[in-house]
Amino acid sequence: MPTTTKKSAPPKKKKAAREFCPHCGQPIRRELTDHQRQIVRMVALGMTSSEIGDELEISRRTVEFHRKVISERLGVKSVAGLTIWASKNGLL
Repeated sequence: MPTTTKKSAPPKKKKAAREFCPHCGQPIRRELTDHQRQIVRMVALGMTSSEIGDELEISRRTVEFHRKVISERLGVKSVAGLTIWASKNGLL
């Protein structure tokens, strides 16, 4: 009787650990849209919300809303944090 060797299944790839919002339990997304990346770059270059709004033809308040969403998504709390992120991710 021939001996057969049992082949083991290939190892499963580990999925990246997902982060969840402690307040609502929703998954935290860390990627940014092209529009959000553009705003981060402009903030990192020292532009004010009014200047960014004028450039993109949106209101200052819309820019501030985008900055809030971006900061939450990236987990940063300041312009300095956004600037560091922009630098590390090739936006400057």
